[in-house]
Amino acid sequence: MLARKKRNMIIIITSIIITVMVIIAVFAGLYLKTDMFKPKSKLFIKYASQNIENIKNILSANQKTIEEEIKQNKFKTQTEAKVEYKDNEKEENSINKARIDAEGLLNEQEKYRYEKIKLKYEEEEINKLEYIKNNEICGIKLDGIKQFISFKKENSENTEQNTENEEGTKIKEALLFSENEKEILTSTYLSIINQNTSKENYKREKNKNITLNGKTISANAYSLNINKENYNNIIIKILERASKDEIILGKIDKLQENLEKINMPNEKTLREEFIEYIENKIENIKNINIGQEKIELIVYERNGITIKTELKTPTYEISTELYDNKEAIKLSLIKIFDNKTKETTVDIKNKISENSEEKKLEYIEVDDQIEKKRFKIDISRNKEENIHTLFNILYKVEENEVNISIKEDLTRVDNLEKDKELENNNIVINELEKEKAEIIKKAVENNITSQTQKILEKIKLSDINYMLKRLEILKESEINFEKDDKDIVTEAERNRFNSKLTFYIGKEINTETLKQLLETISGDTKNIQVIFEEKNDKKQLKGFMIDVKRNTGNEKQKQEMLKILEENKNEKFTVAMSYEQETKLINKITIVSNKFIKK
Repeated sequence: MLARKKRNMIIIITSIIITVMVIIAVFAGLYLKTDMFKPKSKLFIKYASQNIENIKNILSANQKTIEEEIKQNKFKTQTEAKVEYKDNEKEENSINKARIDAEGLLNEQEKYRYEKIKLKYEEEEINKLEYIKNNEICGIKLDGIKQFISFKKENSENTEQNTENEEGTKIKEALLFSENEKEILTSTYLSIINQNTSKENYKREKNKNITLNGKTISANAYSLNINKENYNNIIIKILERASKDEIILGKIDKLQENLEKINMPNEKTLREEFIEYIENKIENIKNINIGQEKIELIVYERNGITIKTELKTPTYEISTELYDNKEAIKLSLIKIFDNKTKETTVDIKNKISENSEEKKLEYIEVDDQIEKKRFKIDISRNKEENIHTLFNILYKVEENEVNISIKEDLTRVDNLEKDKELENNNIVINELEKEKAEIIKKAVENNITSQTQKILEKIKLSDINYMLKRLEILKESEINFEKDDKDIVTEAERNRFNSKLTFYIGKEINTETLKQLLETISGDTKNIQVIFEEKNDKKQLKGFMIDVKRNTGNEKQKQEMLKILEENKNEKFTVAMSYEQETKLINKITIVSNKFIKK
């Protein structure tokens, strides 16, 4: 719980910092439209600050024409979804022969949606279900069950949701800056940059040829050249000022008030968390603030618009590229180490017109010019006589790739005849007595188990596991559908799982080996118990008890154990293991400090 709150605090703090950067960017852009007679330093800041605004504009671009069309009309829906997997070793995979077909009705004005969904293998129907939403009632009818099983939202829940939405709005409002506050922040932080750089640090080049999204064009270049120490000193001064800036701290205090109203207390106030975070950041920078390595920041401008930015250091390069009529942006990070390069790029596109939308998010990893990973989401929507939507997800690891495609067609209708079964043949589960609800729940669970086995007769579980492993989504473990709460484990699975652990059994095991053991089972630790012994008012580490279960990792407990091992890094331990009776899988690891073992 504490770790989650900590992450929330970091997210909140980061959001505030980004907000300030956006404010600086907005006001830095309010110079005269002409660049004539402006010094190189001010032109550099003007065009550098446009980057944040460019990203903001692409991410926030929104066209409500098609959405409004859907809200104001009635439709028949037709949907098809497929998963296609391929690699360079296995020719056939049963996953590729399956698809989902659905047809239904949609009326958003009346909060109504009905779908009849069929799972097909080639042309054979192997499963079906019906889904319906009508105002506050949501229900499904499973294959083999004649009635809808539904859930009805209570008014109290709606009220609670409205309250949460209101508080959420207040939290957003707490982070908004007035025009006067924006001017003060802009003046304050731009002056820090100006005061700590000289005119000699800036350079201007006209009509320089550059590559933008694979094409060669000319642009004006503005650059700032400083060494590592000067660069870090500017960052430190900005952070020091931010930690004492009452405009920012006041926003944090206001945010604190709103969080306390929705019962989100913390051990420290957000002000304290924010100041501590900045102090730690400054200390980290000071510890590495040695060296005269050259750092160069170049901003490329064309027709008054920042189209490319590059930050170059001896060990890495960061760049942004704005292209496709300012509707797409590419962010790249190149790390250089041991004469090798690793490049990561993120490409975002948000192209919108009155009758069409095109959205793209693409992530690529390249090691020494060899592509290792690619993740891509494409969404396109067109409004003609009807509305057509294509949704594609591509995930690729080297030569292995999976493509998920969903096609939806919405056809306008004048009249929409609702399915009446929800009224005539429906069980509202949260309106039943507890005993009856449990009976229904058990029947549904049994139905799902039965239908799952039927599906797996066609779509092989071994094919699913094979695909997920080739895509590095699964490592050693596999998906297993449990029956009667017991694992069904093959001999090969058992040997593979146990052998990776028995390697660590021994009597003189050091902490580094224990850390390796912990990494090996990080995805299979149900619980980690730390055992201390108190002696002479002092606590001594006696050992650990680890409950092992596949696919049940506990990251928080893992980090706590790693910290304790680091504090006792000179100790030696004895490691023993025991097995679960039915599956014969290792289910418990006992680690005892040799100080507590009699010779």
